[in-house]
Amino acid sequence: MTAAAALLAGTAGVGPAQAAGKDVVVSPAWGMAKFDHRGDKLIAWDKKADGVGVYAQGMWNLGGEPGTEGDSVVAKGAGDMNIVRMHIPEGRKVAVRVCKLSRNDMFYGCSAWHFGRA
Repeated sequence: MTAAAALLAGTAGVGPAQAAGKDVVVSPAWGMAKFDHRGDKLIAWDKKADGVGVYAQGMWNLGGEPGTEGDSVVAKGAGDMNIVRMHIPEGRKVAVRVCKLSRNDMFYGCSAWHFGRA
């Protein structure tokens, strides 16, 4: 298993204090966004050599849609994967979506929001 595959697979043996969290994976054919509640990691993965990058967006403090605080990360080029730690208070609802990223860094074609928990 590659390091990227291991990261995407998650971690076995989650402790009781972490068990309440819920990961989110949004994975169209061209890319992927994942929120891993173990470490509050937002991951962007560009799956295809198609000239389109991947923009992963995560939001929390969801008083409205999609939220008032957030972070994003991009991946550009087939196989590229990048990670950002979001530092979300435990138990918070998290919204995640994935978008296509143009060559001039404009995002478009976004998925619906998918929800998990830190």
